[in-house]
Amino acid sequence: METTRRHGSRRVSDSCTFLRSSLTCDEALVILDPFFEAVREVFIGSEMNLFGQSKMRRVRVECAPWVHDKARHFAGATEDGRSILVTPELAELPELTVVAILAHEFGHAMDFAYPALFGWSPDGLVHPLKRGGRRPTMTMNDPKRQAQAATAAMRQWRDRDADTVERVADAIAEEITGRRVGYSGPCRLQTLDAGMPRPAGLR
Repeated sequence: METTRRHGSRRVSDSCTFLRSSLTCDEALVILDPFFEAVREVFIGSEMNLFGQSKMRRVRVECAPWVHDKARHFAGATEDGRSILVTPELAELPELTVVAILAHEFGHAMDFAYPALFGWSPDGLVHPLKRGGRRPTMTMNDPKRQAQAATAAMRQWRDRDADTVERVADAIAEEITGRRVGYSGPCRLQTLDAGMPRPAGLR
Protein backbone atom coordinates (compact mmCIF):
# COMPACT_ATOMS: atom_id res chain seq x y z
CA MET A 1 0.00 0.00 0.00
CA GLU A 2 1.31 3.46 -0.86
CA THR A 3 1.93 5.73 2.09
CA THR A 4 2.37 9.49 2.15
CA ARG A 5 3.88 11.93 4.61
CA ARG A 6 3.50 15.67 5.09
CA HIS A 7 6.44 17.85 4.08
CA GLY A 8 5.50 21.50 4.55
CA SER A 9 2.29 21.95 2.62
CA ARG A 10 3.05 19.15 0.16
CA ARG A 11 2.17 15.49 0.34
CA VAL A 12 5.27 13.43 -0.47
CA SER A 13 4.81 9.88 -1.70
CA ASP A 14 6.89 7.10 -0.17
CA SER A 15 6.26 4.84 -3.16
CA CYS A 16 8.79 4.07 -5.87
CA THR A 17 7.43 5.70 -9.02
CA PHE A 18 7.93 4.03 -12.40
CA LEU A 19 9.77 6.68 -14.42
CA ARG A 20 9.17 7.07 -18.14
CA SER A 21 11.44 9.12 -20.39
CA SER A 22 10.65 10.74 -23.73
CA LEU A 23 14.34 10.53 -24.69
CA THR A 24 15.37 8.26 -27.53
CA CYS A 25 18.33 5.94 -27.06
CA ASP A 26 20.54 8.25 -29.12
CA GLU A 27 19.52 11.28 -27.06
CA ALA A 28 20.04 9.43 -23.78
CA LEU A 29 23.49 8.21 -24.82
CA VAL A 30 24.59 11.76 -25.65
CA ILE A 31 23.85 12.61 -22.00
CA LEU A 32 25.18 9.39 -20.46
CA ASP A 33 28.37 8.86 -22.52
CA PRO A 34 30.47 11.43 -20.59
CA PHE A 35 29.52 9.80 -17.28
CA PHE A 36 30.22 6.34 -18.67
CA GLU A 37 33.63 7.37 -20.02
CA ALA A 38 34.61 9.10 -16.77
CA VAL A 39 33.76 6.04 -14.65
CA ARG A 40 35.44 3.69 -17.12
CA GLU A 41 38.66 5.74 -17.04
CA VAL A 42 38.79 5.43 -13.25
CA PHE A 43 38.40 1.64 -13.51
CA ILE A 44 40.99 1.40 -16.29
CA GLY A 45 43.48 3.38 -14.25
CA SER A 46 43.00 1.11 -11.25
CA GLU A 47 43.34 -2.01 -13.39
CA MET A 48 46.53 -0.78 -15.01
CA ASN A 49 47.96 -0.12 -11.57
CA LEU A 50 46.96 -3.54 -10.24
CA PHE A 51 47.35 -5.82 -13.26
CA GLY A 52 49.37 -3.88 -15.83
CA GLN A 53 46.51 -4.41 -18.27
CA SER A 54 42.84 -3.52 -18.58
CA LYS A 55 39.77 -5.54 -19.43
CA MET A 56 37.51 -2.58 -18.66
CA ARG A 57 38.89 -0.81 -21.72
CA ARG A 58 36.82 -3.17 -23.86
CA VAL A 59 33.54 -2.47 -22.01
CA ARG A 60 30.95 -0.72 -24.14
CA VAL A 61 27.71 1.05 -23.27
CA GLU A 62 24.51 -0.03 -24.98
CA CYS A 63 21.03 1.41 -24.76
CA ALA A 64 18.51 -1.24 -23.74
CA PRO A 65 15.06 0.14 -22.89
CA TRP A 66 13.85 -3.33 -21.87
CA VAL A 67 16.13 -3.22 -18.81
CA HIS A 68 13.65 -0.79 -17.21
CA ASP A 69 11.27 -3.63 -16.36
CA LYS A 70 10.91 -2.51 -12.73
CA ALA A 71 10.73 0.95 -11.22
CA ARG A 72 14.30 0.79 -9.87
CA HIS A 73 16.01 -0.91 -12.82
CA PHE A 74 17.99 1.58 -14.95
CA ALA A 75 21.13 -0.34 -15.94
CA GLY A 76 22.75 -3.76 -15.98
CA ALA A 77 25.98 -5.52 -16.89
CA THR A 78 26.29 -8.51 -19.19
CA GLU A 79 27.78 -11.61 -17.60
CA ASP A 80 30.77 -11.61 -19.95
CA GLY A 81 31.82 -8.27 -18.45
CA ARG A 82 31.89 -6.60 -21.88
CA SER A 83 28.77 -4.43 -21.93
CA ILE A 84 26.87 -2.13 -19.61
CA LEU A 85 23.25 -1.72 -20.59
CA VAL A 86 21.49 1.55 -19.82
CA THR A 87 17.94 2.77 -20.27
CA PRO A 88 16.88 6.21 -21.51
CA GLU A 89 15.37 6.77 -18.06
CA LEU A 90 18.85 6.68 -16.48
CA ALA A 91 19.57 10.02 -18.15
CA GLU A 92 16.68 11.56 -16.18
CA LEU A 93 18.21 10.78 -12.78
CA PRO A 94 20.43 13.06 -10.62
CA GLU A 95 24.12 13.06 -11.55
CA LEU A 96 25.29 11.43 -8.30
CA THR A 97 22.81 8.61 -8.89
CA VAL A 98 23.90 8.17 -12.51
CA VAL A 99 27.57 7.95 -11.50
CA ALA A 100 26.83 5.59 -8.60
CA ILE A 101 24.74 3.28 -10.78
CA LEU A 102 27.42 3.20 -13.49
CA ALA A 103 30.14 2.55 -10.89
CA HIS A 104 28.03 -0.30 -9.49
CA GLU A 105 27.63 -1.80 -12.97
CA PHE A 106 31.36 -1.46 -13.63
CA GLY A 107 31.80 -3.31 -10.32
CA HIS A 108 29.79 -6.15 -11.85
CA ALA A 109 31.78 -5.96 -15.08
CA MET A 110 35.05 -6.17 -13.12
CA ASP A 111 33.74 -9.10 -11.08
CA PHE A 112 32.67 -10.94 -14.26
CA ALA A 113 35.89 -10.10 -16.11
CA TYR A 114 38.03 -11.59 -13.32
CA PRO A 115 35.97 -14.61 -12.21
CA ALA A 116 36.66 -15.89 -8.70
CA LEU A 117 39.16 -13.12 -7.95
CA PHE A 118 36.79 -11.14 -5.75
CA GLY A 119 35.09 -12.60 -2.69
CA TRP A 120 32.98 -11.41 0.20
CA SER A 121 33.27 -11.79 3.95
CA PRO A 122 31.53 -10.14 6.92
CA ASP A 123 34.40 -7.62 6.85
CA GLY A 124 33.76 -6.71 3.22
CA LEU A 125 35.55 -7.27 -0.08
CA VAL A 126 38.24 -9.94 -0.19
CA HIS A 127 40.78 -10.32 -2.99
CA PRO A 128 44.50 -10.99 -3.34
CA LEU A 129 45.20 -7.36 -4.25
CA LYS A 130 43.66 -5.90 -1.12
CA ARG A 131 47.00 -4.74 0.22
CA GLY A 132 48.50 -3.77 -3.13
CA GLY A 133 50.81 -5.56 -5.51
CA ARG A 134 50.03 -7.58 -8.58
CA ARG A 135 47.75 -10.55 -8.95
CA PRO A 136 49.58 -13.51 -7.43
CA THR A 137 50.17 -16.74 -9.27
CA MET A 138 49.46 -20.16 -7.81
CA THR A 139 52.45 -21.47 -5.90
CA MET A 140 51.40 -25.11 -5.69
CA ASN A 141 53.72 -27.41 -7.63
CA ASP A 142 51.13 -30.13 -8.18
CA PRO A 143 49.12 -29.33 -11.38
CA LYS A 144 46.27 -31.54 -10.16
CA ARG A 145 45.97 -29.59 -6.92
CA GLN A 146 46.12 -26.33 -8.87
CA ALA A 147 43.25 -27.48 -11.06
CA GLN A 148 41.22 -28.65 -8.06
CA ALA A 149 41.74 -25.36 -6.24
CA ALA A 150 40.79 -23.34 -9.33
CA THR A 151 37.67 -25.46 -9.86
CA ALA A 152 36.63 -25.08 -6.23
CA ALA A 153 37.13 -21.30 -6.36
CA MET A 154 35.06 -21.03 -9.55
CA ARG A 155 32.30 -23.18 -8.08
CA GLN A 156 32.15 -21.02 -4.96
CA TRP A 157 32.12 -17.86 -7.08
CA ARG A 158 29.31 -19.14 -9.32
CA ASP A 159 27.23 -20.33 -6.35
CA ARG A 160 27.10 -16.97 -4.58
CA ASP A 161 23.64 -15.72 -3.68
CA ALA A 162 22.24 -12.60 -5.34
CA ASP A 163 22.85 -10.37 -2.30
CA THR A 164 26.54 -11.31 -2.27
CA VAL A 165 26.90 -10.60 -6.00
CA GLU A 166 25.37 -7.14 -5.53
CA ARG A 167 27.44 -6.33 -2.45
CA VAL A 168 30.63 -7.35 -4.21
CA ALA A 169 29.76 -4.99 -7.10
CA ASP A 170 29.30 -2.12 -4.64
CA ALA A 171 32.49 -3.00 -2.77
CA ILE A 172 34.54 -3.11 -5.98
CA ALA A 173 33.08 0.25 -7.01
CA GLU A 174 33.91 1.75 -3.62
CA GLU A 175 37.46 0.43 -3.59
CA ILE A 176 38.21 1.67 -7.09
CA THR A 177 36.48 5.06 -6.93
CA GLY A 178 37.18 5.84 -3.27
CA ARG A 179 33.51 6.84 -2.88
CA ARG A 180 30.88 5.09 -0.78
CA VAL A 181 27.89 3.64 -2.62
CA GLY A 182 24.70 4.03 -0.63
CA TYR A 183 20.99 3.59 -1.31
CA SER A 184 18.37 6.25 -0.82
CA GLY A 185 14.93 7.44 -1.82
CA PRO A 186 11.72 5.48 -2.25
CA CYS A 187 13.31 3.34 -4.99
CA ARG A 188 16.48 2.71 -2.97
CA LEU A 189 18.69 3.86 -5.84
CA GLN A 190 22.46 4.09 -5.63
CA THR A 191 24.05 7.39 -4.72
CA LEU A 192 27.53 8.50 -3.67
CA ASP A 193 28.63 9.12 -0.09
CA ALA A 194 25.07 9.08 1.25
CA GLY A 195 22.22 6.70 1.95
CA MET A 196 22.14 3.32 3.64
CA PRO A 197 24.07 0.14 2.84
CA ARG A 198 22.34 -2.05 0.26
CA PRO A 199 19.30 -3.64 1.93
CA ALA A 200 19.17 -7.43 1.86
CA GLY A 201 16.86 -8.77 -0.81
CA LEU A 202 16.85 -5.56 -2.88
CA ARG A 203 16.28 -6.42 -6.54
